[in-house]
Amino acid sequence: MDNPELPEPILKILKDLDYYLKMNKIPHVIVGGIVVNIWGRTRNTNDVDIIIDHRNLKIRDFVNFLTERGYSISEYEM
Repeated sequence: MDNPELPEPILKILKDLDYYLKMNKIPHVIVGGIVVNIWGRTRNTNDVDIIIDHRNLKIRDFVNFLTERGYSISEYEM
């Protein structure tokens, strides 16, 4: 996941999300414009789109994990 073409803030988000979801064995896939960039095509994007199998996701724990790392999110937004 170390791609020099991606801005550092986007890389940090991807790594944090991937870490949490893998550690909690939650199936997920990254989609959207960011994937186009990972595959080597240039596409401007300012967000990370991710599909999560939420059946085992503990929303409060996930939100806490993200806010502890400086992200701004609430349970309501999930």
